[in-house]
Amino acid sequence: MRTPLLAFLLLATACSLDEGGGGLDGSALPDVWAPDVVDPSDGTAPADAAPPPDATLDAPVDAKPPPSDAACDPNTCLGERCLNGKCDYYLSCSDMRQDATRKTGAHKLRDTKSNFFDAWCDMDLDSGGWTLIGRSALLGSSSNFGWKKATGTIGDDSKPYSLDVDAHGLVFTEALIGGYSAGKTWVGSVYKAVLPPGFLASYKASAGATTVSKVGGYCPDTSPAMFTNMGFVDNNDQFFMRDNTAAGNFGLRADAFALNYYDCAHAALLNVAPGMIFVR
Repeated sequence: MRTPLLAFLLLATACSLDEGGGGLDGSALPDVWAPDVVDPSDGTAPADAAPPPDATLDAPVDAKPPPSDAACDPNTCLGERCLNGKCDYYLSCSDMRQDATRKTGAHKLRDTKSNFFDAWCDMDLDSGGWTLIGRSALLGSSSNFGWKKATGTIGDDSKPYSLDVDAHGLVFTEALIGGYSAGKTWVGSVYKAVLPPGFLASYKASAGATTVSKVGGYCPDTSPAMFTNMGFVDNNDQFFMRDNTAAGNFGLRADAFALNYYDCAHAALLNVAPGMIFVR
């Protein structure tokens, strides 16, 4: 009979403990399921406490920076170009055609050899992008006038000008040839010549055939004979051009065109006229 009585007493004691919320001595029972908390008195945290969330994880993983050129204005850059958010330079007048706002005139360029130079660009004629490489001057003379020679400046039209395309590493396949009036304004006949492949490297002491087309002027002929062969790029006193591949003192010289004829069919009325040559 003692066993049922003992069980009754134990059950009664358990109920009393649950209702009173304390232990046998009246103390509070521990909250065994609650997580550990930081003790503010010493600032320590349990070893298994989770670290605070990383604020950098809140940004989306596909977030992109603003457009690279947003803070760059090409009109305030010396080279008139922005690249990757910074001021930069064009390599040639042809390269400058990607910006339709660039105008005919003097521009600061940086060549493929990282040299800075001033160039005159024609951004209008035949879709633009032409770099001036040679310009004669009245009574001009020079022993450094030609494809690979440098003389004068684009700012002094009283003297012959020659850029030296080789020194600046210009890449081109076409030449624009014609007469000018004051400054660098085209006048009279202007023709475009598609140059033979490998022009600078292959025609140092020889000439190759060109494909010539009329851009503007008074002559009806589309291919003046004296423009149909160009080369001898190592010469130091001319931009050679003539009606055959034999050497001779023909082409654009420091003082004027020397084309041997005065008609349209051979010389487009440009013989002894002041002239310019551009490339693209």
